Amino acid sequence: MCDISVGDVVKATAGRDKDKFFLVIDIEGGVALIVDGKTRKVGKPKRKNVKHLIKAAGASMKSDAEKIVRGEPFGNERLKKAIACAIQKN
Repeated sequence: MCDISVGDVVKATAGRDKDKFFLVIDIEGGVALIVDGKTRKVGKPKRKNVKHLIKAAGASMKSDAEKIVRGEPFGNERLKKAIACAIQKN
């Protein structure tokens, strides 16, 4: 099983969103709920099999993912910038 957890920035390896980066906001039974603020907005996450995701080395946004899950205001623009910053740090 993968070592993907809530708050990880991941890269899709299959499907129409292949090679795009996302934030994992929840994991339920081998399926991750992912958002990116562009095509997958905070209000409507995509379900993606964890087998089709790889963890971006060292990129984690656990506190941001927890805010989204709790329903706190977290805009899509802010999410896009946060993912971009997390990827740049690698």
